[in-house]
Parts: sequence; structure tokens; C-alpha cells
Amino acid sequence: MESSGTGRRLFLAANILLCVAAAAAGRASAYYEDITSTWSSWSGNTYSTFHYELTRRLALGAGFSVVDAERIASADAAVDVGTFQGEFSFSPLVVLKGTPRFGSLHTYYHFPRRGLTNASGDAYPSGTDSCSYFTSATGDVCPGGVPEIDMLDRWAVLGTAVPSPVPTISVNGSVEADVAGRSLDSLGIYLHSLADSYSHQECMRLVQKRDHTVTPPQACQLSWHDLEYGPNPPNVGYPYTQFAARAVFQGLLYYRVHNGLAGSPPWDEATAFAFVDSWAALFASADRRAFAAIATLPATFRPLASPCRAVDTRSPGTYPISGGTMGAGESRSFAVPSSACAIPSNALAYSLNATVVPVGILGYLTMWPSGQAQPFVSTLNSPDGRIKANAAIVPAGAGGAVSAYVTDSTELILDVNGYFVPSGSGGDLAFYPVSPCRISDTRNAPGPNGGPTLQGGESRDIFPWDVCDIPRSAQALSLNYTVVPKGPLSYLTTWPAGQDKPFVSTLNSPTGTIVANAAIVPMGSGGQVSVYVTSATDVIVDVNGYFAPAGSAGALSFYKATPCRISDTRDPVGPFGGPAMSGGESRSIPVPASACNIPASARAYSLNATVVPSGALSYLTLWPAGITRPTVSTLNAPDGSLTSNAALVPAGLDGAIDAFVTGPTHLILDLNGYFAP
Repeated sequence: MESSGTGRRLFLAANILLCVAAAAAGRASAYYEDITSTWSSWSGNTYSTFHYELTRRLALGAGFSVVDAERIASADAAVDVGTFQGEFSFSPLVVLKGTPRFGSLHTYYHFPRRGLTNASGDAYPSGTDSCSYFTSATGDVCPGGVPEIDMLDRWAVLGTAVPSPVPTISVNGSVEADVAGRSLDSLGIYLHSLADSYSHQECMRLVQKRDHTVTPPQACQLSWHDLEYGPNPPNVGYPYTQFAARAVFQGLLYYRVHNGLAGSPPWDEATAFAFVDSWAALFASADRRAFAAIATLPATFRPLASPCRAVDTRSPGTYPISGGTMGAGESRSFAVPSSACAIPSNALAYSLNATVVPVGILGYLTMWPSGQAQPFVSTLNSPDGRIKANAAIVPAGAGGAVSAYVTDSTELILDVNGYFVPSGSGGDLAFYPVSPCRISDTRNAPGPNGGPTLQGGESRDIFPWDVCDIPRSAQALSLNYTVVPKGPLSYLTTWPAGQDKPFVSTLNSPTGTIVANAAIVPMGSGGQVSVYVTSATDVIVDVNGYFAPAGSAGALSFYKATPCRISDTRDPVGPFGGPAMSGGESRSIPVPASACNIPASARAYSLNATVVPSGALSYLTLWPAGITRPTVSTLNAPDGSLTSNAALVPAGLDGAIDAFVTGPTHLILDLNGYFAP
């Protein structure tokens, strides 16, 4: 990408490596530290995806809070660029002095010698001793001399040494002061140096062997990129990432042990190393690696007090971020935080309900994070031009915006019922999956959560507490609503009980057919949720999980992902392809083995299911593999129409999910995120 090439040229020029700039900048693969221009709406300086996004992710895995991990990663990134601010509203503005490349302490912060172990005797990953690369004419031979990485280790982790001079730091405009030892800032600096002791290892061996110094003429004789990684994939960047990132994770755990941090890290070494390997395998561009690291930032849910309409292209004057009717083949970006729904700028994803009112037929609508390429997925379809709605958890993209593409002209309405923020931001809720279970069905005998049929214009409360293992600590529910109308149904709306009915809709059935749609619904007074229908209909409510305060067993965070197609039975026969499903057939889909890079730690998936029936399809059910098929439905297409619905599906045996269909159909499953510890 042009942004990556520009970032590489800036980086090399800044380090007086002009003679190799052209060679390095011309490659399509990621440069050795993944230097790239920023893709987000933040400070605009060039930065390293390793030293920022990956370090932050590893810090989260090592058990640091979101705020502390951001501080560590920001100090790490500032070692190279001097002034750095990350992408979130809470990201500190860090101004670091005293760590420039080729400055008086470059051998500490960019080219440090490393022995076999750290200052406490713990072995480094790969076991390489770079002290032998720096035999000085003055007799300073490691281990006779002290490796510089040990000095930083004793300063940043143990607090028993102080480099001279000490780097200075200013955070958010504070008075410039020495970086304190055993602080998050000194830890970030130490991790930068530790990683660089791997990334520049081969270059240092050849360039610096005599006197442990670097001069521009010596550097210009060599291409660091080729010396360290080889000129072509699959070697580009991998050894550096594999061993340096493992060392960084171990350094974070090392800091925890020696500084009395309570609790157990979410990741063990095997989990961290597996993530590192998958991250390193994303060779195509530095931007992909940045998105991959950010996608794995854990997020928890904040429900809105009441659902809110953010976009309505029918009324651009009332909803200013909307614009007018969308044209055929048009893509449009919607800055959700700029709507009237009070969504904060640090939201990582939104829980939306998308409704289309097509001008004619609509092949499909796709939604995805702005700033990314349009993915090969769909959010909903209306091939017969009827009004349709579908729920979706859509990750936030550049500037907090989401993008929408439509194949044909349509009005688009986006309602918001909540959003996901970085875990630890305060007041947010974790997800607790349950085996899919039916809470309410008005076709049953009259009574709480039963009949009679709802009449046109009627509102009714549903009582989820103590049903389907829903505890009283639950504050929002992941539900699936199904209507069985007596005739055309303009819309159904659901909201927290005890509040005024909001100006939003959950689903529509203008043709009077059976329709289902998912919704995350906050619980209102007495733990109840309310339902309103415009016309007579039966209403069925199923649950697959709830949101409650974190801290209890089974609590999960949301991890956004680039929208990705898991399986499509229209494809050639295979585990994620054909053949089409037959009526009465159950099939297992091994989600972690798909091409969507979902970790084995995932405990539930945020999916969009689409059926392409060859006739009437009474229902589709999705559920965790390894348990008995529950008496619930995910979607219905009794008229044989192409139909979609969102679903949060708990992972089953070996991470797989099962699908059952009553009639012959193709089944397509797309993913936009997952839930994991």
C-alpha cells in the first residue's frame, strides 16, 4: 500500500539509511518493524505496528488493564518517534526525549547486547547470545562486560540500576521529568529495546562487531531488511516477530512477578505464542497487522438506556449523518459517534439493527468498518424488494464510522441499542452464553411468557428472570424474536420495560410471513423487556446469552474481527462448502478451522446466517456442537425467500457449531467477531 511505502521511506530517511530506502520501500510485504502511516483518525505520526498495537495486545494478555497497556505501548512507540499518541480517547500524549537512534545511548535503546538470560537468570527466547557480536578493541567482551539490555532490565523491572543520562518524559502536557524506574513508562522503553535486540541482531553482527558503534557510512553498505529477514515472503518479518514478541510477553510477565501485580494473566505463554505466530503470518501489509492486533482488543458491552435511531436516509434533515436515498452500487460511511445517540469515540463496535426500504429489488446490503476494504459478506438481502431488517454487531472503523454498500437503490435505517468499549473502561458488561432456550411463546396457554396472541397496537412485557438460567444480575439479553402474523405486520419494537416506547423498529413483515430477527435488549423495571406490535401476531422469544457485570465464572469479552465468510454451501464440497443441506439434515461447522483466523479460545461467535432455500423452509436452528438440538429457531423462510438473521452462537465441542434445517437450502455463515475470556 502507498501508506506503508511512504512510512518506510520516512523511517529509513530518519535513520540515514538513504542508500537502501528505495529497495525497502519498493516491496509489497511488511517492513521489518511494520512501519506504516496511520490509518486511524489520530495523531498522524508514522509508527510501528509491533511497538504499538502488538505490544499493547501482549500487555493485555499479560493481565495489564486497558489503560495501563495503552501507557506501556505508547512509551514503547515513542522510543522511535519521540512524540506519540494512540488511537483512543484515553490514549496518553507521550513526549519522550533521550532515546533517538544514533544518539549517545543508541546502544541501550536500539542496539543493545543481549546475553542468554535476563538479569534474574531467566532464559530469553531462541537462546541467542548477541554479546559475541560486539567484541570491542578495548576488551569489553560479553559476558565480561554487562549487556545493555541487563541495565535496562535492572532499571525498568527491578529498580536496582539507573541509566545515565535518564530519558525524560512528558505525558499529556505535564512538566518534563526523568522516567522513573519500575514504572509503566520505563517498562515500555525496556520492551522496545528488548525487541530491537532481536530485530537488529543480524545487522549488528555484521556492522558493529569491532567497536559496538554504528555510523551512517557503515549502515549504508547494507540492506537491513535483507540481512535480517531475507528479501521475500514467507521470511519477511517472521523470525523477528516470533522471537522478539515472545521475549516481550515474557518481559511483561517478568515485570508482574517482580512488582507484585495481583491476579493471574488471561494468557499463558502457549496462548500468547500462538497469537504471535498467527499475527506474524499476516504478511500482506502492515495495516493488516495493525487491524489484527486491534481486533483482539477485548471489549465489553454498554447498553443504551433506550434504543436510538442514528441513521434514516428518508429524513436526512432529522438524522444529519444519513444523507439521502442510497443509489445502486453506492458505498456510504456513517460516523455513528456523530449521531444524536451519545455514542463515545472510543466505541470499538456497535450493536445495530439495519432496516432497508428498497426502491425495487435489493440484491444485498453489506456493512463493515470504515477504512477497510469491502469484505465478501452480506448483512441482508431483499431480492423481492420487501422491507427487511437484520441485527448486526458492526466493528467501528476509521473515525468510529461504519460503511454500507447496497447493490440497488434503497432507503437505509440504522437503530442502535448499545456499543462495545475497551474492557476496563468502567460500567460495562461481559457476555455470558447460555444454551439456546425459549423464554416466551404466545402460542402457548395464556399466562406469563405465554398467550394470548398480541393484538394490533398492543404492548406486552416479557419476564426473563429465572427462566432459561437467566440470573437476576443480568442487565441485557441476547434474544431472537420470531413473529407469526395473522396478516401484514408493519413492525415489532422491543425495549426495556418501564420506559416510553422508542421510535425504532426491530423487525418487519409487510407480507405477513413468519419473520425472525435478533436483538440485544437492555432489561428494564423488574428485569422485564417490552414488546409492541402494529398488527395481530404471535411472538416467540428465544435467548442465547445475557450481559452482566464481569467477574463471575464464564464472563466473556467481545473481540471484533474483519467481517469474514466462514462457510458457503454453494462452494465446492468440503468442510466449509457444499453440498447444499437437505431437509431434516444437521451439519457441524468447525469454526476455528475456517479461514477467518478465530482462536481456539473463542467461546461464542457473532454470526450472520443466510439461507437460499429451494422451497419452503420452516426454520433453521444454530446451536453449540456436542449438545442436543434445542427447541429454538434462528430464522424462518416459509415462503422460500432468501433470508438472513444475526445470531450470537455459543461454541460447542472443539469450537464447532451445528446447523439444522427443515427443508433443502443453501446456508451461508459470515462472522464479524467472537467472544472469549
